[in-house]
Amino acid sequence: MITAIVFGQSDGAQIPEVAEQIAEYRDVLGPNGHFIARSYFPGLDPGIQRETVRIFGEEVRNLLG
Repeated sequence: MITAIVFGQSDGAQIPEVAEQIAEYRDVLGPNGHFIARSYFPGLDPGIQRETVRIFGEEVRNLLG
């Protein structure tokens, strides 16, 4: 099992880097691999959580193809 943390700033500057890191894991894991994205941590403001999900869904995912 591969365990890693991938993270970046929400200002958009690191979005391509985050997508690249996820793509590297995708390539290693192959078609049967699983990627679990966690967007909540105790004490995190709900607005930040929603924005994190939006960024991942709209911006990071688009870069992954």
